[in-house]
Amino acid sequence: RQLMEKEPVFHAAIKKCDALFSRHADWSLLKELMADEEHSRINETHITQPALFALQVGLADLWKSWGIQPSAVIGHSIGEAAAAYTAGVYSLEEAVRIVFHRGRWLHKMAGKGKMAVVGLSERKAEEVLKGWENEISLAAVNSPKSVTVSGDAGALEKMMEPLQQKEIFCRYLQVNYAFHSYQMDSVRKDLLKSLKDLTCQKGSIPFYSTVRGKVESGDQLGADYWWENVRNPVRFFKVTEKL
Repeated sequence: RQLMEKEPVFHAAIKKCDALFSRHADWSLLKELMADEEHSRINETHITQPALFALQVGLADLWKSWGIQPSAVIGHSIGEAAAAYTAGVYSLEEAVRIVFHRGRWLHKMAGKGKMAVVGLSERKAEEVLKGWENEISLAAVNSPKSVTVSGDAGALEKMMEPLQQKEIFCRYLQVNYAFHSYQMDSVRKDLLKSLKDLTCQKGSIPFYSTVRGKVESGDQLGADYWWENVRNPVRFFKVTEKL
């Protein structure tokens, strides 16, 4: 709230995002951001994702107003929408559309799974997950010794029990969704249909894709890309190594 009062550039970006989301949603982004704790819905992903996007866009605009120009951009999961917009791949209108539909379809999966951070390398995590492929997915590789796993809550508990006995770091994330897992398969058709005419273009700033693990020019980031973004692991460590 204080940042919005002091920085007109940041506030203007939030208001612009609010106006664009209002074309799709029956709720106000600005009101959701300003809600007190008792009435906040910020942990519901159809609200969370637009809120994160707007804050990221606002910060990018603010930094640019200070003369800070990015040499490259990276996004983690939903963060790729703001990153791609900042890179010039999408107009703000198209980026908002991506975020709105991504959030609303993923919200349908609320309460069906969980996610956890585990202190293992990617290779060791894949070894641990052998036999759990139908219940747990590797959701993200964040550093040399930190991954996120996602899937059925009961299966996650059983999989992590022997790791905890060996004092390997395991911690649940405060979400009741299994993002980047097999559970997302049920929203594939609807997500692709919602974004079938998505307009993208070559960006003006290098966009490092954490979906594909390489720099993408931008003109190949249509609806299929956002299905990959929802379903596939976030290759954050691989891309930061490349950067």
